[in-house]
Amino acid sequence: MDALDLASLHTFPVVHCRHSYGLSVQGNAGWKVVFSGDTRPCAAVEEAAQGATLLVHEATFEDGLEDEAVTKRHSTVSDAVATGTKVGGHPKPPLFNTSNPVSTPPMTHTGWVLPHNPDPL
Repeated sequence: MDALDLASLHTFPVVHCRHSYGLSVQGNAGWKVVFSGDTRPCAAVEEAAQGATLLVHEATFEDGLEDEAVTKRHSTVSDAVATGTKVGGHPKPPLFNTSNPVSTPPMTHTGWVLPHNPDPL
């Protein structure tokens, strides 16, 4: 890790399928990036994202497809935004929502970059 100038690199279990993990990477310069991986909103992501410079949280389903998101153990855009809003950050992390729908909801884009904002949409 010295060659990469990293202070820490660790995984944490998330709520998806068996053996699904998120990733937290912290640099010696003080930055911290947390990747949720595919998951439902969960305490492990919130805990890992405390003080993060950047939270990369999946949002496979758009709002309105909550039942499908729960069934397939993914997050909606609002779930991801709520997690980012809840954890705060350094001072408030941007939230990058990846979207790769498993179904075919009416989407014409593959993702969003949302500034930390209680009402970004």
